[in-house]
Amino acid sequence: MIKRGFIFLICLATLWTNAAQAKFLKRHILALYNSKDDPTPFATNIHSYAEMPLNHLGLMVDYHDIQNPLPKANTLTKYRGLLIWFPSEQKDIVSKDYCEWLETIVDQGLKLVVLDQLGVKALQSGSPPYNCQKVYNKLGVKVEGDLSNNALFIEIDKKNPNILEFERNISLLDPIIYKRIVPVRDDVKTHLQISRNDLPGSQSSVVFTSNTGGFSLSTFTHYWNPSINKFKWKINPFEFFRLAFDWQEKPAIDTTTINGKRIFYTHIDGDGSFNISHIDKKTYSAEIIYNRIIKHFFNIPITVSFVAAYFDIPEYQTPDIQQIYKKIVSAPNVQVASHGYNHPLVWRKQKLAIEVPDHPYTDENELIGSVNKHQKLLVDLDINKRVNMFLWTGDCFPNEKQISFLSNNNILNMNGGDTRFDKIYDSYGFVKALGYYLGSHLQVYSSNSNENTYTNLWEGPFYGFNLLKETFERTGSPIRVKPMNIYYHYYSGERQASLQALIEDYEYALSQNIFALEANRFPPIVKAFFDSQIEQVSNNHFRVHMNGPVHTIRFDNDKRHVDLKKSTAVIGYKHEMNSLYISLDPTVQIADVYLTNTPNQSVYVSEASFDLSNVNFKNKNKISFTKHGWYKSQMVLQGLKPNTKYNITENQKSWIETTNKAGSLALEFKVMEGAGSPSHVEIKVAQIQ
Repeated sequence: MIKRGFIFLICLATLWTNAAQAKFLKRHILALYNSKDDPTPFATNIHSYAEMPLNHLGLMVDYHDIQNPLPKANTLTKYRGLLIWFPSEQKDIVSKDYCEWLETIVDQGLKLVVLDQLGVKALQSGSPPYNCQKVYNKLGVKVEGDLSNNALFIEIDKKNPNILEFERNISLLDPIIYKRIVPVRDDVKTHLQISRNDLPGSQSSVVFTSNTGGFSLSTFTHYWNPSINKFKWKINPFEFFRLAFDWQEKPAIDTTTINGKRIFYTHIDGDGSFNISHIDKKTYSAEIIYNRIIKHFFNIPITVSFVAAYFDIPEYQTPDIQQIYKKIVSAPNVQVASHGYNHPLVWRKQKLAIEVPDHPYTDENELIGSVNKHQKLLVDLDINKRVNMFLWTGDCFPNEKQISFLSNNNILNMNGGDTRFDKIYDSYGFVKALGYYLGSHLQVYSSNSNENTYTNLWEGPFYGFNLLKETFERTGSPIRVKPMNIYYHYYSGERQASLQALIEDYEYALSQNIFALEANRFPPIVKAFFDSQIEQVSNNHFRVHMNGPVHTIRFDNDKRHVDLKKSTAVIGYKHEMNSLYISLDPTVQIADVYLTNTPNQSVYVSEASFDLSNVNFKNKNKISFTKHGWYKSQMVLQGLKPNTKYNITENQKSWIETTNKAGSLALEFKVMEGAGSPSHVEIKVAQIQ
């Protein structure tokens, strides 16, 4: 009895210890901006360039306008840190109050990260005002001035290749600034040290991180030439932010991957649907797209949309046009969204592409009305599909009131961002964030830009969209920062060159290791990134509290495995590009993930191109699951018996496959479910006669 009580007390003590150690990871970063310079956060350096790397790490950014009073430090408990990236000295900042506030938030435990400059007016020597020196002291350094921008006197002493020269080398030929920044604490890690050859002992830590944050002096953060639209990171923003915000060995909610495969989705904006194609000078562009894309690539989901004003214009209500509508929206691989009614070109000025007599513009009709019009079209055509997504038109820059019509009516939204990463836009700086918050309403950006930006606003070259493949490659490796997304307009069917480029984009995407996803499933994945939480119970135990579909969490620079016997709601995992991708069951509310250094002996999914449910992997002799997906129905299982024949049964059709010596089994199933019903699969050790 004593022994049992003793054991019971030990167990209770262990539970109490774990509970005391468990904490929700702080994933919010507060960013400052000045609405006198940038009326909204949209055009700031932070949203344009820094937010994407932060999102990739699993962090999210909230913005505060310095025209409003600075928030009290004790109200910032949800924040991991503060990010400052002002393009110039801010005349509106009262240095004493501002710097005292910065000191306080560092004392509260927030990391302070400064790119280029603090924002206060420096003294002529380059030193900060006296009452701001303490802010730098909090970061672990002292700024002593000795300002110079004469490259003849400046030398580069040492640089950390893991942090510096990411996209552009540190060069004295670029504009350069020297000021003496001296570490005063042992925890300061200098990533770039420069000095003046005319001043003995002038070593300066112009890029550094410490236990309290990080700093990168202006001209060493990035290169920017607006005359040729050229941006290049000099620091590695992924690794710099990881160190500065103390985000090592922390998981990211990943929006690029499902079941170990890169997400691929595709959607069509409604513009140009009834332009006559130059290909044969008689067929509508929408019909060209139907025949050459939608019908040809029948095994992938494609989201289509129209401009609803055409439904009310008599010349577009002819039987042949109605037939085109019906062919497109009734295709089994098609989902339907709205691309507006009047198609605003500039949302905040209500500049419209189409005006219809007796149908004056209102925000509500443009948004809710156009969705209802699309739904009515489906009802009139006797097609049982639901319209639940709006694809932003024109500049894709709505205001808070406009987007609220959608979120208040549970209608998904997407478009904007215009991510590109190719030989013209050759930087991660042109890869955009997941989305943009307007008040409490999230605008979800499409993962790639459309053919309009590749063809100089449809002026040519019309084959320009073939550069999309470069964006796919560069956003997929060596860091997977975006899904693959083919996003275009019906007018791509106008020209042979544009159509051929589009076909080649599809063929390239389908040659990759993809998870084909309906476009209307992507916005909820992004929303779940912002709404879900991660609790760290111990160094090897993380609990994911899902608010929406979290398919994958990712640990970077991590060679550990998942302890599947302890973990819950984990389907499998995969090491790729020095990251650990862990596949979760997105239908649950809580997933417990235990990590271990020991390779796994249990059965798990390394990758699968379909959704899995009813998973039963407990017995290596016999496993089962339900699958539902598009395109190639492929799967790789790990942890089965080595060199063993297994009988695979899918919807009562059977065949035999053999595992390799590691117990791995690569499968390509016979059935692609697409819009049909799920398939049941049973895999068991074959009884060979």
